[in-house]
Amino acid sequence: MCLMFSNSSAQEAVDTFVLQGYEKKVTHHQDQVGTVKLNLPFNQNQTLNQLLNTSGALYMKQYSPSALATTSMRGMSAQHTALLWNGINLQSCMNGLKDLNLIPLFFIENARLESGANNNLVGQGAVAGAIQLNNKLKAEKLIKLESQHGSFGNYQNAVSFSGFHKRFNFRTKLLHRIGENDFLFKNYFKPNRPLENLGNNQHKQMGLMQELSYDSKSKHSFYLNFWTMQSERNLPSPIGVNSTSSERQNDNNTKVYLQHQYRFNPKLSIQNKLCLIDEHIDYYNLNLSPALSQAINQIFETEIEYQINPTLNFVSSINLTHQNAFADGFRNGKTRDLQTWLNKLDWNSLNLKHKISVSLRSQLHNSALAPLSPEIGYELKINNYTKLKGNAALCYRLPTFNDLYWQPGGNPDLLPENGRKAEVTFAFAFENTRLNITTFHHQLNNWIIWLPYTGSSFWVAQNAKQVQSNGVEFSGETYKKINHHSHIKLISRYQFVKTINKQTYVEDVKSLGKQLIYTPNHSGMLGLNYHYKNFQMNSNSQYVGQLYTKSDNSETDVLKPYFLINLGLGYQFKFKKHNGELWFNVLNLNNHVYQVMENRPMPLRNYQLTLKININYDKKQIN
Repeated sequence: MCLMFSNSSAQEAVDTFVLQGYEKKVTHHQDQVGTVKLNLPFNQNQTLNQLLNTSGALYMKQYSPSALATTSMRGMSAQHTALLWNGINLQSCMNGLKDLNLIPLFFIENARLESGANNNLVGQGAVAGAIQLNNKLKAEKLIKLESQHGSFGNYQNAVSFSGFHKRFNFRTKLLHRIGENDFLFKNYFKPNRPLENLGNNQHKQMGLMQELSYDSKSKHSFYLNFWTMQSERNLPSPIGVNSTSSERQNDNNTKVYLQHQYRFNPKLSIQNKLCLIDEHIDYYNLNLSPALSQAINQIFETEIEYQINPTLNFVSSINLTHQNAFADGFRNGKTRDLQTWLNKLDWNSLNLKHKISVSLRSQLHNSALAPLSPEIGYELKINNYTKLKGNAALCYRLPTFNDLYWQPGGNPDLLPENGRKAEVTFAFAFENTRLNITTFHHQLNNWIIWLPYTGSSFWVAQNAKQVQSNGVEFSGETYKKINHHSHIKLISRYQFVKTINKQTYVEDVKSLGKQLIYTPNHSGMLGLNYHYKNFQMNSNSQYVGQLYTKSDNSETDVLKPYFLINLGLGYQFKFKKHNGELWFNVLNLNNHVYQVMENRPMPLRNYQLTLKININYDKKQIN
């Protein structure tokens, strides 16, 4: 499912269970005019994958609760949704993916989705949209403790310690996750479909994040973030496969991020970013030799923002990225240099009725000039309750290192994907009610796909497909205060998307005009949130329609629609300046048997117990 909320002038309903506020300065080029935006509530989820699943904002592809999890936004592939961390694109230069099960929400303060025509956000990779994650330090003395126990031997314990001294702020976060994930599933390859325990599905993860910030009197500000994660996962075999390979994968990721900002005057500011991303993936199989890979990204970005007058704002940024990767598929290693230049002009009318945004991005990759990517956005405030928003852009995406160089199968002659996209949104906001309807169109040429090579057992990468995605999204949200002690909030989302092959390769003509595999036509969610004094009840239901598993849309090769219900009960408590919350959640309450990927079982009914405590140790505030 794709996101369906957009910004409006309606006041957000206050959530009394929010334990900590969040402040963030968003630069203008990151807030595209005319696109659809959705701020995500964290609730009691462990990982980014779980958050996106329960919010119904995206259709998530996952092989098991702890295995590889990727996104499908507006019917496009996972490589077409960028993942930004403090404005830095985390997509792998090797395969264009980022496993969302490896990103714990405890290390993130703010998450937002931005859809559609916003490719200029990140240079490339945001063909369908972007997931934005942000960290921000503020002056507080706080200890956060979090513990979660769940079914199938799943545990997470985390602690955060933050403080300040004069103009220095700091925060340290530690996390440990472990799980057996030996849940029951129905083995339909055996007579009478017996219940069996899924084996070889254990996982373990440890993480550390250290943050420092400093604000000087001379208008300089600095922010440093060091983030390292180590993950070990066993990889279960599909249903019906008797394997003794004991597959497992280790992921070791380290990120170092440094940001400097200087404001010359109220109208002119400059921001510089420097980031190093080091990723190791080690794959082990008893029947094969170990497969080891490493990717290192070095990124420098500088941005100048100038307020020309009260209605006109100009942003110019330059991004320099050096990519270096080594893998068993290309043992000599490969490098790539990207230089991106973005210019953006925003205009707001004095009466705030009109907004127009125009931008142009150009990029060099290894001295070759990529196609220019213009974008235009427009917003019209029809009255105090309604807005009309629109955005259109040209887009492209470079092939990954695996697409180009992996042996066997890589194709160094691949062309970049290119295409166009547009969206129109009608937004209505009245008091505590919001309604949004969005229609969108994407067309992508030179779609990169891996196909079986004729007469061989390996696959090859080709530019041989044009895909068109059209759809309609609807969202509704209403908040009602019942009395002084209670209120209720209702959220609904629905999407219809038709993503079909308009042009195809000769070997697969049967897929022409067919829906892409693992792309549901219909998806939706309904959420109910009820507060009474310090108690809270959350109910969340999610529907995903039929999924084709073959490109010819054979009705014999489909995954059935599934409907899931989750229920959560929470209690908030407070003692002096300290506070916390206790939650009990039931997932898949209706005990539904379903699959997201073919022959990959998902858990039946299961439970989670979460305890969060905030300890304010600032003596001045306590006394």
